[in-house]
Amino acid sequence: DRSLHYTIDNKKEYQYLAKNGRIFETPGGTEADHFILQYAKENNSYIISNDRFKEFRKFFGSAWLNNQLITFKFIKDKLYFDKIYTAY
Repeated sequence: DRSLHYTIDNKKEYQYLAKNGRIFETPGGTEADHFILQYAKENNSYIISNDRFKEFRKFFGSAWLNNQLITFKFIKDKLYFDKIYTAY
């Protein structure tokens, strides 16, 4: 979401990652969820989010969303993902 750069704690790192194409902000005035899903579909990207995107499942397909969506949780300051993927 575009508002993230206002709340993130390490702004320099965030700006570096955004400038170098490692993370992407949704354009201002854009519905963030749809933009994220469209970008992921067009670029065969995974989506790291705890949002289940229920309102978009009919449009993007539940099977695709289930495969591309990686949820996460923090336990004692450590980040854990629900799926592990490796590149071949």
